[in-house]
Amino acid sequence: MKHILILIIAFLLPHIQVCGVQNSYFEHLKVSNGLSHYSVNSLYQDEHGLVWIGTRDGLNRYDGNEITVYKQVKGDSTALFGNNIRSVCGDKKGYLYMQCKSGVLSFDLKTEKFKTIRRQDVSTIAYGIENLWFCSSDSIFSYQPNAEKKVQGHLILSNKTLRVSAIHETNDRLLYVATNNNGLMVYDKNKKIVKRWNISDVVYLFEDSKRNVWVCTRFSGLYKIDFGGNIFSYQHNPSNPESIPDNFVRTICEDDFGNYWIGLYTGLCKLSSEKEKFSI
Repeated sequence: MKHILILIIAFLLPHIQVCGVQNSYFEHLKVSNGLSHYSVNSLYQDEHGLVWIGTRDGLNRYDGNEITVYKQVKGDSTALFGNNIRSVCGDKKGYLYMQCKSGVLSFDLKTEKFKTIRRQDVSTIAYGIENLWFCSSDSIFSYQPNAEKKVQGHLILSNKTLRVSAIHETNDRLLYVATNNNGLMVYDKNKKIVKRWNISDVVYLFEDSKRNVWVCTRFSGLYKIDFGGNIFSYQHNPSNPESIPDNFVRTICEDDFGNYWIGLYTGLCKLSSEKEKFSI
């Protein structure tokens, strides 16, 4: 199966605007093609090339030709306990993880069985180097399916009013943690805070091939933190047609050519890695 470039865009709309991608070809998957719901929260491509689509009404598996839908089955502990799939990720070793309602589950690709890890109060999930990270209230947990102690609590945040909105473990094992009212923090291997930025309303974190960490926010645009800790801000400027088109940035990913595809509240745009200019 050919490689599929996937971009996580929550709540895709039929009239989505596409910026600066005139030479790109897009094929649309709709409810009429078998998709369980038109509102897509998350996409993930597993080690077999299958694309998993989390929607407001079920989990979808797309093999390039057909869509298979997984939904809640009441009374079945090996099925989903809810149909609102907010986030999907995986370990590339046979397991998927998904945030379902406000809980988190694992899915065994071999047996096609779901297993509940935590049923409530999960704000975000992300797979790191060797384990799943998920956040609940002021605490961060790690999970490994075959570990002797599967769920371990970490990094108890001092303020009980804090809530984690996004989390990401980098390739050099630094843990980026975005909170609702205490900015973006970076923990080292010893669970100590080594850096902090006053960036609020973070919705997504992404590390590219150059080890830059990209920070997507709800109101203040896009940030890039390079390997040396320098930070660069990208915000919409109405007088500059090459600035980012919208300050509500939902997500970002990198293609095989080093370009960045950015999901905005108003649609999709492209950032050239060479010119660092947004296509409009």
